[in-house]
Amino acid sequence: MFDVGSGYLVRGRHVHAGEGVIGTPGGGWVMIGDMAEPEGTAPAPTTPFHRTALARDLAFIALVALAAVLLRVFELADSPFGLHGDEAWTGLDARAILDGQKDIIWPYTRAALGQPSGPMFYTVPFEALLGPSVLAIRLPMALLGAATVVVGFFAMRELFGRPAAYAWAVLAAGSSWLIFYNRTGFTVPFMPFTEMLSLLAVTVALKRRWWPWYVLAGFIVGAGIYGYYAYPLFAFGLGAYVLLHFIIERPRPAWLHVRNVLVMGLTALLIVQPMWPYFTSKDTGWRHDRDVFALSGTAAYKAAETNSEKLDLYRDNAINMTRTLLWKGTLDYSDGTGAKPALDWSVITLAGIGLPLSLWYAWTRRKAAYLLPWIMIPLILVGPISTLGGYHRRSLGSLVFVLMLASMTLSFAWETLERTSKRQATIVGTAVFAVILGISSAINVHRYFWDVRDSAPMHFTYAPELTLTARWVSQQPDDAHIFWFSNRWAVEYETTRYFLRGQPNRENRSERFGEEGKKAVLPDLNPAEQSIIVLVDEYVTSLDGMAAQKYPTSTRYQGPLVKGRPAFVAFVIEPR
Repeated sequence: MFDVGSGYLVRGRHVHAGEGVIGTPGGGWVMIGDMAEPEGTAPAPTTPFHRTALARDLAFIALVALAAVLLRVFELADSPFGLHGDEAWTGLDARAILDGQKDIIWPYTRAALGQPSGPMFYTVPFEALLGPSVLAIRLPMALLGAATVVVGFFAMRELFGRPAAYAWAVLAAGSSWLIFYNRTGFTVPFMPFTEMLSLLAVTVALKRRWWPWYVLAGFIVGAGIYGYYAYPLFAFGLGAYVLLHFIIERPRPAWLHVRNVLVMGLTALLIVQPMWPYFTSKDTGWRHDRDVFALSGTAAYKAAETNSEKLDLYRDNAINMTRTLLWKGTLDYSDGTGAKPALDWSVITLAGIGLPLSLWYAWTRRKAAYLLPWIMIPLILVGPISTLGGYHRRSLGSLVFVLMLASMTLSFAWETLERTSKRQATIVGTAVFAVILGISSAINVHRYFWDVRDSAPMHFTYAPELTLTARWVSQQPDDAHIFWFSNRWAVEYETTRYFLRGQPNRENRSERFGEEGKKAVLPDLNPAEQSIIVLVDEYVTSLDGMAAQKYPTSTRYQGPLVKGRPAFVAFVIEPR
């Protein structure tokens, strides 16, 4: 051992004064950690990875993610039965990208009043592999739902610790509200995914306090707008959370924190820049969607003479939304929701307890993250309160924060028992924790698979008759001439277009959609090409017999029975 001024050199290693140094009988020295130990002493054993907390976390989230995937892909192509037009739009846009038409898709589509194009690009590989099918549209969203559970678990672990993360992951995996949209081709599942991914990125940056993490967080936060049109409401809330984090937790040095946050914000703005027309255009996009569906654009609002009357309209809409989400579903045929309220009593109870608990935690622990539900839920609900309809869909972004409150309640109970330092209490607490999560998940799974997926609104909205018809027609020769009889769906409807890409010769013949002189009239045919008469909805019964008489040499096809009635009847007339 040699004196080096401020410390010692022990077997080639500098040791500061005050650290323990122990001599060996042979005069040798060895340093382990902050204490020197006699040479020859065995080093402290390391914990095998499979016994570490991280290994337990990975094993847990792998099992929960597997359960989430199974709940979302089970009979996915046929449940819900049929394909909604807005789902078909996702597939149509993905096919347009594959066909090289990226310019009309990026950075937002011109379809359905304008939608961010991230989900469409995400769907492209599924469309390429699976072709025009229901599964190609829905599988991407189902897998995204499972990814939301995984990302949310790690975000919750960074924010509140393991017990809350475990509870949140199980509740999210089994949420009937989330399962509903994860089993459709709607783009709304991107909202909870981008929320939790952004929260994870920002939380890691605030903890690590190294500027590259802030750049990454800014990129992720900015990219969120390419997922779902309601994301800006969350982004405003995220900004409020970062501000409260600075006020409450007072990171030091303050100048460094401010610089890093500015780096994050500028990066996010740079990523958002291509989407700016989406917010300002009067023809399509965010502003146009708000103008079309805004409560302020209704006749009742325009007829209101005082501010009090206008506020009453917003109040009534807020009450309807609250009733729809909490205790009585409101039927919405735009997406098939409303057979049940969005939330069940178990989650409502746990989240209700979590509301005051989160305030108490924020005060006693001096941590802004506990205020996230108080910031985010009101902000996100501004959307459905200020617009008409779509309560389930427009409110979905609030779900992750409702589950955050519920998980705080369970985490509090777990931590209270753990502090007793009694093994029996911990075992009992673990059992109760698991039982509560199991009951809540069972309730939610039953709600979707037994009460919702086969309900009347779902059947009407997803229209299995149309999907079965379009699938059958898509299997006919490309040069066949299609005469389409349906008063509910024109032959140009999105679902029909999605499946009938190869058949250009199509014309409407129904009373509602047909041209003058051709309305509900069976054509006189002496075809030089194959012709197909397709009868859907009421025309199955009203024109079936007449078509059989008019085309005696045709081949008649009858579709599968749906609710006891053929999905379609078709007559194929061969060319002469």
